[in-house]
Amino acid sequence: MKLNVDFSSLLANAQRMGSEPVEFSVKDIWKAEEFEVDVDLDTGIDIKAHELEETDSGLLGYKGSQVVLYIPDHSFKADDALAMGGAGNRYHVADCKTLDTMKQRKRFDRYRVTNNLTGSFDIFGISKLTNNEISGKTELNVCKNCLSMLNYKGAKNTGGAGRSAIVDVFSLEEFFSTYSSFFSKLPKQLAEKALRGYSKDWADISTRTRKLANYICKSCTVDLSASRGLLHVHHENGDKSDNSGSNLLVLCADCHRKEPFHGHMYVSHKDSHKIQQARMQQGIDIYSSWAAVNKNADPALFGVLNHCQKKGMVPPDLACLIKGAQHSVMLDIAWPRLKRGVYVGTKPHLPDWELFSPREALEYFGN
Repeated sequence: MKLNVDFSSLLANAQRMGSEPVEFSVKDIWKAEEFEVDVDLDTGIDIKAHELEETDSGLLGYKGSQVVLYIPDHSFKADDALAMGGAGNRYHVADCKTLDTMKQRKRFDRYRVTNNLTGSFDIFGISKLTNNEISGKTELNVCKNCLSMLNYKGAKNTGGAGRSAIVDVFSLEEFFSTYSSFFSKLPKQLAEKALRGYSKDWADISTRTRKLANYICKSCTVDLSASRGLLHVHHENGDKSDNSGSNLLVLCADCHRKEPFHGHMYVSHKDSHKIQQARMQQGIDIYSSWAAVNKNADPALFGVLNHCQKKGMVPPDLACLIKGAQHSVMLDIAWPRLKRGVYVGTKPHLPDWELFSPREALEYFGN
């Protein structure tokens, strides 16, 4: 059961009495069956094609979690795949044309779904040397067609050598972090990593540090005094136990997740919009140039934005509020003069506009 409780009146009265603003959040607790699904996903479970969730981004989803697909049965390729993961079947992170072909050939039941982020997969098969069954772990490569479909790190607009270079350094943790705002929850591994390493007095240190910074992000300069939960304190040297003043940097949640080695961070789609709206209301430039757009955009939209920039399109507005006939609509990316936009989630009702999901935008923009 989910409870919606409004504490605004209580907090307003407390502040009128001279109290410092209270910072807290009440989060839904995962149901037992949801937690068990995530545990199962660590090692992988067999699924049918219809069990995957359709996403407007083209990413693979299962019961609210972002997932990958791989084939554990490598048959007579098992020797080679165990010796060198690149010789094995590639795993999939998006609903690419390879998966479409597998569905059409009725071979989709070979796949297993997982959200284990180590990059190491359990495979099995028949040894060509002994003709016996063998099994083990190996580091498979990601599918290039998936990367191209998402335009991940510009894969759609580069040649074979460029895509191979992206594959060589591909990190599932970084990938999942990039698209985390498109999903309702993180893999268990990332959630645990996010909580690890802080000192016991971190809550007090964080509150004091943000107050000293006047609740302003050091990077984008957005003032989040009205939404303090969206303001974080970053450890510049990566050591969460080092709380010296010179090591602490106050950043909004969006700027914080864009720091190197922050693949464990999660910022919801809703909170991304809040930060963008605050920036715009305060006159911060988030879309006058491609540099401004790329600095401030949700990382989950980088693939679409990179494609639009490569095709010579003008910089779009971000988190653009459009007045509809009955109510206002928020578009993640918009060109108001052209009445063209990109949405995430449910398609909004704007009859006079051309509206695209992220997947549709990558298919049609600039082609």
